[in-house]
Amino acid sequence: MLLDWNPPAKINGQRIEGGLKVSNQTGVDFDLTVIVMAIAEDGRATAIGYQHFTLKPQTINFPIPFGENMPWGAYQINADAVAEVAATNTIYRARLVSNRRLRLIQGP
Repeated sequence: MLLDWNPPAKINGQRIEGGLKVSNQTGVDFDLTVIVMAIAEDGRATAIGYQHFTLKPQTINFPIPFGENMPWGAYQINADAVAEVAATNTIYRARLVSNRRLRLIQGP
């Protein structure tokens, strides 16, 4: 399983939004769960994206958008994907962590 930003998280007004792309390069279905969290400076975590679906075999760069209105502050964005293949009792995991904090500031 491959996971990447597409596009990376950005600020749009009072909203943090972006996207991911996920690939299943195996020959079996994945029971996939993806969650995107915005982690504030005080450690508070807010889910800004959640998806749970079957990702078919040989799917490349499947888009997963995320976004949410957030209060002022600085946030690190974390994305976690967990894929289960029940028939083989196999779990695949991928994690992305933003390389910079996004800062929402009070407008004029």
